Amino acid sequence: MKRTRLEAWTEQVACGALSRSELEDLLKGEADMARLEVSTAAGIALARLEQLHVGLWKARRREG
Repeated sequence: MKRTRLEAWTEQVACGALSRSELEDLLKGEADMARLEVSTAAGIALARLEQLHVGLWKARRREG
């Protein structure tokens, strides 16, 4: 079974290879990356929605 990064980091803190401060920095970095991924997905969804909106608007104009 593959260990998660958190499990590996926790083990490193326990054995002294990583300080608590370094762990906090790593966790903040993970949180930042998660927020970035969510923001990116939201931006892509918004762009697709806009494309749909424009496509529908153009199709309606052609009909009218």
